[in-house]
Amino acid sequence: MYVPEDFIAAYRKGTVPDGHVPTQEEVDTLKSLLLSTQQQLEEDYQKGIFTTYTDYLTGLNYPLTVWKMLFTLIIPTKVCT
Repeated sequence: MYVPEDFIAAYRKGTVPDGHVPTQEEVDTLKSLLLSTQQQLEEDYQKGIFTTYTDYLTGLNYPLTVWKMLFTLIIPTKVCT
């Protein structure tokens, strides 16, 4: 997994703010993860890993169904065309 499990556990669905103010190290880790996971997503997309996608209804009843549109927002246009 690309994102540490403890990071996922701290921010997963159902968690609530506990008053913790992130340290500079945590902010730096988040910045790094935002860049590295986007890069990994692009590489995986280029490899053709994403062949199917199951629609998902979020906790706010927002359907995640527009897979290609999601990639257009996340991955530079050159990948999606």
